[in-house]
Amino acid sequence: ALRKAVRSLQLSRLSSRAHFKPQLIVQRADAEARLQTLASGGGDRKQRSRAAELLGVLQLASPTNNPQQRSAFLLKAVANLQKAIQLDPSNDEAKYNLEVALRGTHGVQTVQGAPTPNVTAGRPGSRGAAAGGPGGGY
Repeated sequence: ALRKAVRSLQLSRLSSRAHFKPQLIVQRADAEARLQTLASGGGDRKQRSRAAELLGVLQLASPTNNPQQRSAFLLKAVANLQKAIQLDPSNDEAKYNLEVALRGTHGVQTVQGAPTPNVTAGRPGSRGAAAGGPGGGY
């Protein structure tokens, strides 16, 4: 099962520039489903760890132009890589990939919301960022 999942992952050509070809999208979805099943199932902890690690790598390499989706992929990748390390503490590849993922999460907001308005903006004596009237710029 792990070999089939790895083969499916290789066929998805993650490093290819043709990310959005339909057959590659289907192949990545197949690889993700196989890896998820292996990582969540029972059995050999080293194989489950490897599956969770590869699932994290797949999420790190998933193409997207959407910043919110990119953040979601990063957070899922971190969770899967941490799971891989819990399953097999000797999995050095998972540790390395976790470090890469954590470096990618710097600046990722986990709480979304609108910016807080500056209630003193435009008033006489206002100072600091966003203190001027709209359209004041630099």
